This record gives sequence, structure tokens and C-alpha cells, in this order.
Amino acid sequence: MNGLELVDWILSNRPGVKVLVTTGRALDRDVPPIAGALLAKPYTGRDLLDRVKQALAKPANGGESTSGAGEAES
Repeated sequence: MNGLELVDWILSNRPGVKVLVTTGRALDRDVPPIAGALLAKPYTGRDLLDRVKQALAKPANGGESTSGAGEAES
């Protein structure tokens, strides 16, 4: 099982789980839309932090958050 297959399995069995996928191969193959975020390698620590915040701010159904929870202050 590869990472994308694992994501599919997790989301099929636990649909509310938020997923962040990191890959160095995103441009080499078709990456299906996932209920989460995709972060292509290489990335900086700031990129990772921003993407985690975005993923956590979204409701489990993949819609946009309206509560403002998880937003960082500058």
C-alpha cells in the first residue's frame, strides 16, 4: 500500500479525519483530489506550519470554516 492508497483507506474508514499529504512526486503522477491538503517537497517549516493550520481550520466535511478557529495572528 502506498501513501495515497493509505489516505483513501483512512478517509473511507474515518471520513472526518483531516489529512495532510507530503510528496516529492506530485508532479510526476496524477494525484487524486483528497479531503485534506497536498504539500509538495521540498517545503520549508513555514510552508508546513501554514498548511497544517489550513487543514485544521477546515471543517471535517471539507467546506470552509466560518468560526475563525485556527487562524494565526500576524
